Amino acid sequence: MRQIPSNETQSDKLSGFRFRWTAEPGIDLYSGAAVPLRAYAESWRVAQMMSDMSAAYPGFERSVPANRELTDHSPRDVPAYMLTSVRPYMDDELDEVYPDQPRYESKRFYGNEYFHILSLDEVDGGWRAYLCDGLFDMYRDDADGYSPVTGLRGWAGPPKEPMKAIRVWHIEMAAPESGAAIAPQRGPNPAPMGDVFSSWRIRGAAPDSKWESAPGFGGSDYHETFADFERRRQQCSDRLPDGRDVRNAGGRPINTKPDMQPAVSGWPDNAV
Repeated sequence: MRQIPSNETQSDKLSGFRFRWTAEPGIDLYSGAAVPLRAYAESWRVAQMMSDMSAAYPGFERSVPANRELTDHSPRDVPAYMLTSVRPYMDDELDEVYPDQPRYESKRFYGNEYFHILSLDEVDGGWRAYLCDGLFDMYRDDADGYSPVTGLRGWAGPPKEPMKAIRVWHIEMAAPESGAAIAPQRGPNPAPMGDVFSSWRIRGAAPDSKWESAPGFGGSDYHETFADFERRRQQCSDRLPDGRDVRNAGGRPINTKPDMQPAVSGWPDNAV
């Protein structure tokens, strides 16, 4: 069994892991609405992996509302389900949901997470994004090797093959009324050095948008069909790297350390 040092920092634990982004033609990954979108999705994942909300990028906790129960009827500007997981759940919350499953204590992650912006459209009150999320090349420590993250509690997602490691996010953002544009956000760093959320605000998000279109889903006032979700997930499967067979092979434990690719788009090596 491999021994993990007990004094590792967050950077140490994520040193073998990177985010890799692509987008549909015409979507600028480096400027405008794509910047807070990238920062939000990466922050959400990092906070989940570390089980620490403060591990998210600067500005996340200010820009993202707290989770709310589906039955919370207080004023909101997105469907109720988009506030149930707008922030990731921490270990103490997952303990209540999965009392018989152990925590992942080492918090070391490897490989690559692939994001693809499927659509990014200006709507009344802000911007709407649909985001492909490929988890099929992400691993975590196991007793004698590395196992897919989809085996962790809270990560399983829909069991349907061959796309169980592909999620489709639905994210609603409010744009700032005014303000100077920040410099294009690309570079060698795996994370931003400053607050790239600026005055953008996340109104709500569904990390797995299957739920918003499920037949008979309670609490939804957003009119999508399940066929819309299936169509988007197929589009994601077509656009994300590696073929179906390779992705399915990636759903099994491995003995060698997963390959990490450079961060794309990455972040500048200077603060905003």
